[in-house]
Amino acid sequence: MWDDLKLRLKIEEGNVGWMYLDSLGLVTVGVGHLLAYAAAAAVLPFMLPSGDPAGVTAVCAEFNLVRGLAPAMLPGYYEAATKLRMSQASIDALLDADLASLALALEHRLAGFGGYPGSAQEALLDLGFQVGPSGLAAKFPKLCAAAEAGRWRICALECRTPGAADSRNQARARLFEQAATEIST
Repeated sequence: MWDDLKLRLKIEEGNVGWMYLDSLGLVTVGVGHLLAYAAAAAVLPFMLPSGDPAGVTAVCAEFNLVRGLAPAMLPGYYEAATKLRMSQASIDALLDADLASLALALEHRLAGFGGYPGSAQEALLDLGFQVGPSGLAAKFPKLCAAAEAGRWRICALECRTPGAADSRNQARARLFEQAATEIST
């Protein structure tokens, strides 16, 4: 489900198998998965260079190491400084879980979300992935009201986020325009 979205998120957010600091200086892994504290990292399936599972102590130590590094560097900087890794299968499973959790949050915040056209759901998931479900409601009240009213062209005009690549903003707008077309045909 949402295969196109997952591919775009891997491009836009990155697809990184080690802990790194995002543009805000927050410890992150995989496809934009925030690790708010060491215990959040410790429950993930990190592996040692030997291929054995990393224990809680090793994961927490690496989390603390990464937290002390310079923020917003290229992924290779963090790769060179770390030794624990997540497999692509684990990253994909984490992304699936993140999107399922986000979809559930959007169902609670946006009346009728589950019945929206698929392209509108995808655009809202992308936006929610970037700003969080609370950020979506707080920063995009016009878009949320338009979505609940099924006014997808207004959503297309309101979906741009500062700091996002133009391609990401344009892709979202196209998805909302597609939703408007799906409804009118």
